[in-house]
Amino acid sequence: AISSAGEVTMAAQPAFAAYAATTSSQPNVTGGGQTVTVNVETPLFDQNADFNNSTMTFQAPVTGRYLFAGGITVDGNTDTTYGALTFVTSNRTWTLSFPGYLVNGPNGSFSALVDMDITDTLLMKFYMAGGTQNVDILGGATNPRTFLTGYLVA
Repeated sequence: AISSAGEVTMAAQPAFAAYAATTSSQPNVTGGGQTVTVNVETPLFDQNADFNNSTMTFQAPVTGRYLFAGGITVDGNTDTTYGALTFVTSNRTWTLSFPGYLVNGPNGSFSALVDMDITDTLLMKFYMAGGTQNVDILGGATNPRTFLTGYLVA
């Protein structure tokens, strides 16, 4: 719809934002090389109902280019040396790599403009390696610290 002032809104345009709501959303989940799907189980909004918050999966309703942004906050790291936050799609994996040696970290966010075909999917995953220490993925209802957002651009 186009308002009298010229603003355009499209109620069925795919767009969502979801976050980890609890303070210790995923305790003792990774370290020593395990990869986990990041639980962003609480939708802030899900326009067009394309994000499944029980599987943490976005499914493209149409072929196009989608912009995704994700962020993670972890706690309890004392000995890992490498970490990665990834967007795993049907076509490829997009990765933010960072040193894992930070105590009470690492924390990071990134975005990617992703080509998707109809029914392609996206999951956000997290990985830490180079040590044995498990970490907690942190959330928060008032100030989301771990989140995933996305929308159809073109």
